[in-house]
Amino acid sequence: MLTPRAPIHVPQARIGGSLVVAFAVAVTQAGLPLGVLGHVSVRFGGGFQPIPDVVVFERACLPAGFDGPMPRNAVKLAIEVAGSTLPDDLGPKCRAYAAAGLPEYWVVDVRARQVIQHAEPAPVGEGADFGVRRSVPLDGPLRALTFDLTLPVGALDD
Repeated sequence: MLTPRAPIHVPQARIGGSLVVAFAVAVTQAGLPLGVLGHVSVRFGGGFQPIPDVVVFERACLPAGFDGPMPRNAVKLAIEVAGSTLPDDLGPKCRAYAAAGLPEYWVVDVRARQVIQHAEPAPVGEGADFGVRRSVPLDGPLRALTFDLTLPVGALDD
């Protein structure tokens, strides 16, 4: 059975692809033991297995030859690039990520050209949410909240 998904429009695809490249370059330059993938399933448990647009993960948590969805314990940051899906990404999906204990979650609002960053998950059943939430311009330096990495100004230029 096929599961319907929201269409991915060109601006979302460009930003998502640019984020994967920018994070990969920044991780390499910083010498961090992290990896970056786009559009990979993440297994959080309880039936929640999203496919974020970008995932930054700890390489040590994935053994050589690993085949399967990304395990939750490997994920440092998940990013959703949102156009028409913005209400879902900031609502139910955000709460599901918090309930799953994701350390950091970003939603890129394509239309407003801003990044809404979330950290400090506070899982409380149906009322799960993140304790930290801030908005930053997409074209500024983008700093991770839970690990030492910054994407420089202009990193996402088309």
